[in-house]
Amino acid sequence: MSQHLACGTKFVYLNSNYNVMYSFRLIPLVCLFMFLSCARKNNVTEGNSTHNENVMLYATVGDHTEKGDALTIREIKLTGNVLKISVTYSGGCDKHTFSLVGSPNISKSMPPRRAVNLIHKAQGDQCKKAVMEDLWFEISELAYKKEDSSRIWLDLEGWKQAIEYTYSSK
Repeated sequence: MSQHLACGTKFVYLNSNYNVMYSFRLIPLVCLFMFLSCARKNNVTEGNSTHNENVMLYATVGDHTEKGDALTIREIKLTGNVLKISVTYSGGCDKHTFSLVGSPNISKSMPPRRAVNLIHKAQGDQCKKAVMEDLWFEISELAYKKEDSSRIWLDLEGWKQAIEYTYSSK
């Protein structure tokens, strides 16, 4: 005699009293194993922090030509030395990192200009969920001079207009 269970497992009964008890103990374990084997991680991160935490990241000067994974910049807001960048990207299953890198070269115009790139690393995340996230960067490293009222235009790749940044020591 054999019986098929809801989880698709077939048991052959030799002794009906023993096997009924055995199968009832085994059903939840088999179902739990099946559930856990199909579960996915859903932790999206910004920088090196957990998703939706307001963590300050720091802009750097260096190789701003490095290519990253796709993202869309939705909004920019500059308050003092902090640049908030609202982005949308594809993912949702693995950790994503972001870095804001400015060119070491500054134009000789007045005020001067610096090319800046927001680099997104999806770390191989193949999920397709549209993730919207706000990133906060302390950008004093991108200043023309670290003197109060020192102005510079930041040309952020992927953003339609230059960002006027005035350094403040406060």
